[in-house]
Amino acid sequence: MASSCCHTPPAKPIPYGPYSLYSLLLSIPLHHLSMGHAHIPYNIYIQLLISSIVVLYFGFPILKFFWKSIQSIKPDMFTLLGFGILTAYFYSLFGIVFSRPDSPTLFFDAAGAITTLVLAGQWIEQRSGEKLQSALKKLLSLTPPTARLLSGSTEKIIPWSEIQPGQHLLVLPGETIPTDGKILEGHSSVEESILTGDFQKFADEYLRRTRPAASQMDPALLRRLLPLIREKVRTGREMAEWLDPYLSEEYDYSDEAKKKQLGAPEAGKWLSALTTTLAGISGSWDDASVEGACKKVAEEAGAKPAKVIHLARAAVSGRTVGPSLFGLLTALGKERVVKRLERTQKQIAGGNLVAA
Repeated sequence: MASSCCHTPPAKPIPYGPYSLYSLLLSIPLHHLSMGHAHIPYNIYIQLLISSIVVLYFGFPILKFFWKSIQSIKPDMFTLLGFGILTAYFYSLFGIVFSRPDSPTLFFDAAGAITTLVLAGQWIEQRSGEKLQSALKKLLSLTPPTARLLSGSTEKIIPWSEIQPGQHLLVLPGETIPTDGKILEGHSSVEESILTGDFQKFADEYLRRTRPAASQMDPALLRRLLPLIREKVRTGREMAEWLDPYLSEEYDYSDEAKKKQLGAPEAGKWLSALTTTLAGISGSWDDASVEGACKKVAEEAGAKPAKVIHLARAAVSGRTVGPSLFGLLTALGKERVVKRLERTQKQIAGGNLVAA
């Protein structure tokens, strides 16, 4: 039997963004007129017209919330804002009607400014809500659309929405678990990074799918590098791009690195000194010892430490940007850093690092 009930279409969201923009564009000349900078005929009436458009049209959603708070006798933020806007507006209107035309005290600009600021705040809040809804939709999209229902000895594919408590479901290797439940039979390992936020598991899975060279990467190195980039990336693609130079020892050098750092006349000499200094570290290999080595080379070369640091980054990663250099060198390890520096020196000596 078909259902014949009517559904009310969802209300369209209030366009706070355009409202706040138009309100701002009108409030600027309104403020200019209220300060007396423009001596034009009918100044106060032009202010009244502009203020009426801002307050009564673009500010109508605010006034609507204000009126609802009054009707329900539940004061909130809009109660205070509505009183402020309407007081400034009607006080100014009263001044035009009952005061001398040549010297009324007007606050139309204040009413317009408050309205504009409130609309801008509502727009920011609206954008935050839209981002949250988008994130929740993406999370729900991870739920599989179907499930395998076991009924006796038979197996049936049913929509996810038809799953009921107490039913027995079958989950094959590699499939996503469709709902909460209890394991009755069998055993397996479950990917829980979506629940635990395990960045390591997510990185392993993403790199295996998108970067063939990742299979040759030392897992211990990946564990050390991930904390350095975690706060700098938002997507798996960005993460992979940041990790590309470290997936293999045969990494490429960007044109920017060749032009700004590796193509400099002193690059080979400074890298040779840095390689010797870093290789000579006999104590612990950590951020402090690596930083001390870079500063020592810079001091001996009569250069600023930043120049040696940027050169070292370009040499070990082929990039001009990346995670903290000292943390990066510590994570790569002494042996790997020395090999990368020596590789770059050979490229410079062979004339292979010339920007295109």
